[in-house]
Amino acid sequence: MNRMKIRFSTMIAVLVGVLLSTFLNGPTVRAVEGESITISPASKPYKLKAGEVIKDKLTVINDGTVGYMFKVYAAPYSVKNRSYEPDYSTTTPNADLQTWVRFDQQSVHLEPNERTEISYTVTVPTDATPGGHYGVLFAETQPQQSEQIARKKRVGTIVYATIQGQYVQAGKELSTTISPLQIGGPVSGMLTVENTGNTDFTMTNSMTAWNIVGSEVYKKSHTRIILPKTTRDIPVKWENGPELGIFRIETTTDILGKQVAHQHWVLVAPIWFLITVFAVLGLFAFWIVRRIRG
Repeated sequence: MNRMKIRFSTMIAVLVGVLLSTFLNGPTVRAVEGESITISPASKPYKLKAGEVIKDKLTVINDGTVGYMFKVYAAPYSVKNRSYEPDYSTTTPNADLQTWVRFDQQSVHLEPNERTEISYTVTVPTDATPGGHYGVLFAETQPQQSEQIARKKRVGTIVYATIQGQYVQAGKELSTTISPLQIGGPVSGMLTVENTGNTDFTMTNSMTAWNIVGSEVYKKSHTRIILPKTTRDIPVKWENGPELGIFRIETTTDILGKQVAHQHWVLVAPIWFLITVFAVLGLFAFWIVRRIRG
């Protein structure tokens, strides 16, 4: 019995020691309330020549309630899959623009409600290949000296640069899919676009809806950037659309001056409505059979 008590006491002492060590010596993470950072513009397109040097600026805004130090740096920009998950670490042949950028200053302190302009220089190599080259310019908050674990927030400006010369701008719509039965709504589908060239292009997709009596009830357009040698899945959706009704849906894509339109008839209904309809139809069919046999 005494041995069990000694073992139990030893275990408790070790556990308390571990907990005290964690609280007293472990790294501290202090959430900074009110910290917020914004960058403008969100993206920057350029048309440049090999060997060209340009200067430009971006704006960083502290729209929070606490001051902080932030640093700026450039990183590669590409996408990983059809959903266009951004990749800021993989350097590909056309995700190399970060090596062309030099900032006039690397770090700046901003107080709440302050903004500052960050100047940078883009030096295009003389042997830069024609077509698209991409990167992102980040502004990232830095931790306080008292913090042992860095808490950081970052925002970025995506740079789309087309180097003039023999480049190809080409692409097409592969498909637009909208199910004729939409359970629960709103109306949604998927548009797939392919870029077969070696530079990006901007495309427009729109959705228009008419109710069963022919009145237009919805219309909205969006623009998207499609990177070279990629295929992009673009969700199409009737934003805040109804949960019940029959509608004629028209989707239109405009890619490099070529328009493609599709017509769809869609039934939108919640699951309870469908169950009720099938139940009524079942009862009616049962009644007809009983009448025939009767």
